[in-house]
Amino acid sequence: MPDPQYSFDTISRGVRILVIIGLIAAVIMLLALACSPCFGAEPSLRPLLDALWPVEASGQLNPPDGKAGERGPLQCGRAAWTDACEYGGVTWDYDTWCQDLARSEQVFVWYTSRYGARTWEERARCWNSGPKWRKKYRLTDEYWAKVQKELGRKPCQ
Repeated sequence: MPDPQYSFDTISRGVRILVIIGLIAAVIMLLALACSPCFGAEPSLRPLLDALWPVEASGQLNPPDGKAGERGPLQCGRAAWTDACEYGGVTWDYDTWCQDLARSEQVFVWYTSRYGARTWEERARCWNSGPKWRKKYRLTDEYWAKVQKELGRKPCQ
């Protein structure tokens, strides 16, 4: 007679519990990913993000570093990356993740949100000139015109 401690009913009940726990964990992980900031940027910003990539890096995932050492598909500097990640409450290592397009896009969202940029134009100008973008507004006219061109809009006059 089999040991009752290891009967088929006991094992199958344990397996069923493990499967249910596994399924619950999988659902929780999928929900966490879907709600995670690194899963994808805000849908309303998708056209802007798609326009920034060719302006910043000619659509390359691993473009050459910028003049001031900016890196990645959105040409983000280390200070801006760190600043944005602090705002977003994450500790994404710049050297590890700056080439990742999805994370770069999320860094863009956090950075521009941190400094009060709300419209596409404000976000683009903030990304181009930094935290004091409002004081450098006119200096970003050329950059904003390039972004508008990528957006398929008529450039600013």
